[in-house]
Amino acid sequence: DYLPSFTKQVFDENARAKFELDSIAQRASNMLDKNNNPFYFNITKKVSLESIYLTLNNNFLFFFPEESIQISTTPITNKFVIINEEGFEVFLSDWLSNMRKNKKREISCEFISNNNFLYLLFKNDHSQDTETISKIIQDLTSENKNEIIKRTTHGLYTIKTTLEDMNIPFEVSHDKLLKEIEFKLILKIYTSENINF
Repeated sequence: DYLPSFTKQVFDENARAKFELDSIAQRASNMLDKNNNPFYFNITKKVSLESIYLTLNNNFLFFFPEESIQISTTPITNKFVIINEEGFEVFLSDWLSNMRKNKKREISCEFISNNNFLYLLFKNDHSQDTETISKIIQDLTSENKNEIIKRTTHGLYTIKTTLEDMNIPFEVSHDKLLKEIEFKLILKIYTSENINF
C-alpha cells in the first residue's frame, strides 16, 4: 500500500512543480515584454470571477495541497472585477508564501461574493509575538512607504504597493486571543449589463 501512495505523492508534487514553473516562465516572459510589464500593475482589465477563482485556487493548492478554498457566493456567471492579473499572481505568491512560512497549524482561504463585492479572506495562526504582528499590520496600513522599504523580511512593500497600484482595498486584522491574522481583499463586482467585457 505504501508504494502506490508514495508514487501518487511524487506525481502530485511533479504536477505542482510543473504548474509553478509554467507560471514563473509565463511571468518572466511577460516581464520581458515592455507592453506587459507587470511592474505597471495599475494597468488593469476586466477579469471574470471564474478566472479569479481558478487563479486563486491554483495558487492556494500549490502552497497548501491538503487544503481547500471555502466558497460562499451568489452566482458568478457574467460577473467581473477590474484587476491586473500579473499583479494578482504576485500578491498571491507573496502572501501565500508568507502564510506557509508563519503558520503553526491553521490556515484558511475564503471566496465570498454578493451582488456588489468579492471578498477574498486569508487567515492563518502564527507563533509571532504581538509586537511583531502589530508592526506587520502597521507597515501594511501605513502611508509612509520609506518605513516599509526598510523592512524586507515579509515582502510587505511588494504586497502593499501591488494592491495599491491595482486600486484594490484591503484590510488586515489580528485576533490576539486566537493568535490569528486575517488579510481581506475587497473587489468591486460588475455585471455584463453595466460593463463592456
